Amino acid sequence: DFNTILNENPRHFDALLGAGIYLWEQEEYNDAHTYFERALQVNATSTMAIYRLARNHHKLQQNEEMLPLYETLLNEHPERAHYRLQYGDLMINLENYEEAKIFIQHYIEKREDDPRGWGMLAHCYRKAKKLQLAEKYCNKALQIEPEHMQSLVHSARIAHDLGDYFLAEERWALVLKIEPNNYAALMGTARACFKRGDHRTGQKILEKLIHTSQHRNRIWPYI
Repeated sequence: DFNTILNENPRHFDALLGAGIYLWEQEEYNDAHTYFERALQVNATSTMAIYRLARNHHKLQQNEEMLPLYETLLNEHPERAHYRLQYGDLMINLENYEEAKIFIQHYIEKREDDPRGWGMLAHCYRKAKKLQLAEKYCNKALQIEPEHMQSLVHSARIAHDLGDYFLAEERWALVLKIEPNNYAALMGTARACFKRGDHRTGQKILEKLIHTSQHRNRIWPYI
């Protein structure tokens, strides 16, 4: 339907943006990118188009390309807290941990009862290799919401980085209890098994992933 509209009017902004969002939801990020870029060519000041292009860069792991887009979003909409949290995540990916902390802490100041901020702060400290602080803030997130998925994932990764692979497996099991097919948890469990010498169990997990259509394309390079 979007292409029918675009055949008649290639510069139809809503159709370009809608097609990009549809492809994004189908995880076809390269194709979505073209539509978002074309939408911005039609309306360079659209906050929605800028934001969608930024999130598509995130999916494509194109961190540097996100910087000017988020700078525009933050300048034009400083009141939107989720932009600050996402910018903090971007700073973590760029290994600028001090600036990441500033933006994440600003988010927490406004929303102390939101586990996302504390979980992101834990992620920041883990990437900065300050694991005790990472554990502290991850626990804070899980006190607020015991089944907060991203914080459960961070918690398991912290245990792994600390070298406590049995604890890491226990924490990944909490993730799998909520999402039995969670890729990060399955891979994390396999890695923990290999680290503690249980190669057979780790191999079985990887073999199961190979035969799962959802994860097959993600796992084959590691076999």
